[in-house]
Amino acid sequence: MKLTYRPCLRLFRGNPPILPALFVLFAALSLPVSCFAVTGWGSGFFITSSGYIVTNNHVVAGTDKVEITDLHGKTYPAKVIRVDRTNDLAIIKAEGDFPPLAIARSSTVRKGDPVFALGFPQPDLQGVAVKLTEGSVSSLSGMRDEPHHFQISVPLQHGNSGGPLLNSDGVVVGVVVSKLAPRQIRNVSEIPEAVNYAVKSNYLFELIDTDPNIPGELRPPPAAKSKTKDERLADVVARTEPSVVLITVNFPDHENEAAEGPPRYERDAAAMLAYQKGYQAYQNKRWPEALFYLGRAGELGNVDAQFLLANMYEQGQGVAQSEVEAARWFRKAAELGQAKSQNNLGLMYARGIGVAQNDVEATKWFRKAAEQGHPSAQGSLGYSYDQGRGVAKDIAEAIRWYRKSAEQGNAKAQVNLGLHYLSGAGVVKDEAEAARWLRKSAEQGNADGQYNLATLYEQGRGVGKDEPEAVSWYRKAAAQGQVDARSALRRKGIE
Repeated sequence: MKLTYRPCLRLFRGNPPILPALFVLFAALSLPVSCFAVTGWGSGFFITSSGYIVTNNHVVAGTDKVEITDLHGKTYPAKVIRVDRTNDLAIIKAEGDFPPLAIARSSTVRKGDPVFALGFPQPDLQGVAVKLTEGSVSSLSGMRDEPHHFQISVPLQHGNSGGPLLNSDGVVVGVVVSKLAPRQIRNVSEIPEAVNYAVKSNYLFELIDTDPNIPGELRPPPAAKSKTKDERLADVVARTEPSVVLITVNFPDHENEAAEGPPRYERDAAAMLAYQKGYQAYQNKRWPEALFYLGRAGELGNVDAQFLLANMYEQGQGVAQSEVEAARWFRKAAELGQAKSQNNLGLMYARGIGVAQNDVEATKWFRKAAEQGHPSAQGSLGYSYDQGRGVAKDIAEAIRWYRKSAEQGNAKAQVNLGLHYLSGAGVVKDEAEAARWLRKSAEQGNADGQYNLATLYEQGRGVGKDEPEAVSWYRKAAAQGQVDARSALRRKGIE
């Protein structure tokens, strides 16, 4: 996203150049100075012919004044329909008939695949024609191996945010989100180059599924490679760029509203500056400094700061341990839509930690996080339906959420899904499928997955009977303290 700011003339007129820098400092300290009219730009793309558009949440957050401009320069008003703050995705809607792009599952992408992006980098400088940048998939995971992003070598600039990442067929496999910025690098002698990120399309499908009007309108990807040998990249770009739009957002001028306190975008800027200082202190375990800056950022509504504050109180890091205070900060971030805080607050209600135990409240927060694609919350919501905790028991719904979680790699959900296949509860009994899911869990180190996989090898269910393999998995589970695995080893005379 690209923002432009119009300085408040009453502050800067006739003053020396140092004052703009002092203003930034004042903003960081959250002084109520209101001095900017702001226009933001980003990119987006149609996913249905009826005008549903995908972009980044950060492109449209904080305003209801959104417009799109198509390839022909025609402008349409748009409204925000769905957001996923955790994965920085949003769906907006314009009225009209438009050319959509097809979306493929990100599981079809391999490291090294050629990809390209279409968007509007720095439109105030480079103009409003669609720009092409190309590269390849550098990694199937993002910063510090988090699973939601692709790392790509496609060059990106401000304004590319929210644009499509497309494969060589012109099918969407991700949503452009960010580049590796110097502020994200600590204690390194050289800043990596050409390190950029895109949100995987699987998480976009999770957001799409929350709106019943969209899935049925999606254009299916081609069943086989549609690009002929003679079709060049230029031809693919020519047929896909009409689906890409410039997104413009306008924030109101608050020059005359100082009495009401700082406007949203100023609070966000101040909160981000404070969060960055607090996060650096947190990483270096300078707890008093972390508490000061994160507390400032948290009070200004920065959800990442609120999450870290909750962790500090939960773990007693630099503060007296307080589960009640941890729950308070998790609640603040959860109410602002952060999925990981919603999940943690759900766990606190489920266990009666820091709050009164309440299965209904736990399930409510699990659902909010699950609908944003949080894998642990999806597994917990599946368990709620499985056991009838906080909701009516519904095995089919439990299986649905277990599967969503398991497909994202959640080991507990993989165990539960495997056990359902083993028993035939809610699904057609399939011992081979049970073994497949239990193996996925076991290979991640889950002790229950290891124990249950061992029993399958011992009994020859879903896998060939293999006593040494059974003992091997029993040992791994027992080493983690799994009681049934220890009993199985004793039964075999193995200590």
